[in-house]
Amino acid sequence: MDVLTVAAVLSLLSVSAALPLNCEDLVKPLVLNKTEISGKWIFIQGTSNNEKYTAILKTLNSYFMDIVPSSHNNTCVIKRKIMLNGKCRYPVHSMTFINNTFHSSYENSTMTISILPACPDCLVLSSTSVQDGDVTKSLKIFGRTRKLSDSALEMYQKQVECLGAPQPSFKYDEKQEDKSNLAPLPLQAEQNC
Repeated sequence: MDVLTVAAVLSLLSVSAALPLNCEDLVKPLVLNKTEISGKWIFIQGTSNNEKYTAILKTLNSYFMDIVPSSHNNTCVIKRKIMLNGKCRYPVHSMTFINNTFHSSYENSTMTISILPACPDCLVLSSTSVQDGDVTKSLKIFGRTRKLSDSALEMYQKQVECLGAPQPSFKYDEKQEDKSNLAPLPLQAEQNC
């Protein structure tokens, strides 16, 4: 019995030692290269300080993203499949990746995205966009799989709290997703899923 107790305590200590515990460490952007974050990601949870964006998150069915390093220096192509109110959109755009931050400008807006600490199969993105003088901040967690560990979600929740963000208004629900999500992402603008 004592051996089981010791083993349980040691396993808890090893998990907690691997996770940053204070806010400063949890919200400090990571130093990564674009190949470390390339590949397919599933949007698991997200929050925003902007009411309009929060309303959009509440009508989101599913969101898949493929980060593809480009042959151009410091550029990634971001292919997304977003199912919103039963309709799929397939936006594709390029972002520069400089000093561990994605940068994008289009029309009258700019966006910067930093990568925060997360589990090995997770991607936490902290973004700030400015459009017509309005600043929108959001925090999203993506996973390589549809289900993340409790410790990964607890770490994300702590990041939400550290940044003073509202509770997530989107939480992944497999029942809501488009079942063709694993197919290659096409370049159409919008269609029924």
